[in-house]
Amino acid sequence: SGVIVWRATPASPVKQIVFAMDGNRVTHVDRSPPYEYVVDTTRLADGKHTFRAKAEGPGGAAQTPLLSWMVDSQDPKVAIDDLPAIARKGIPRLRYSGADRGGSGLAYYQIRTRQSAVLGNFEEPVIVNDADSSPERVRRLTIERGKTVCASVRAVDGVGHWSGWSDWSCVSR
Repeated sequence: SGVIVWRATPASPVKQIVFAMDGNRVTHVDRSPPYEYVVDTTRLADGKHTFRAKAEGPGGAAQTPLLSWMVDSQDPKVAIDDLPAIARKGIPRLRYSGADRGGSGLAYYQIRTRQSAVLGNFEEPVIVNDADSSPERVRRLTIERGKTVCASVRAVDGVGHWSGWSDWSCVSR
């Protein structure tokens, strides 16, 4: 989300510095110090990008190692299946899914739950991380008789973008 400034400081005189991105595509040639190239990452497509600089001079050419980074300008998406209104037996299962179209992939989910007595006030939400980044997940919810449990989910992608929280889905037992 911003600008990357690439600066080259050659140890010996050079004729020019050639800056290349995404393979061998030359994007800028600088023939005088300070040798630099400015990349506006907001203008790059989502996905993996590469960069390399090559100094050309009287003694030949030398290049930097290939550097790579990920551009992901999109927040992940999350969805939650509705829980049954009443859990008659067993432990209800919370089903949720996520997707990241920005290219960095899902990193993890967060699940927040809150609980109350049937006619009582809700407690403060408890948030737990689900480190499994699979696109579809199932998690069991513990619920005592006479209580209501509500759950909401959000997803986090590989570059730290958060989805919004899903709507609350509640079940009583």
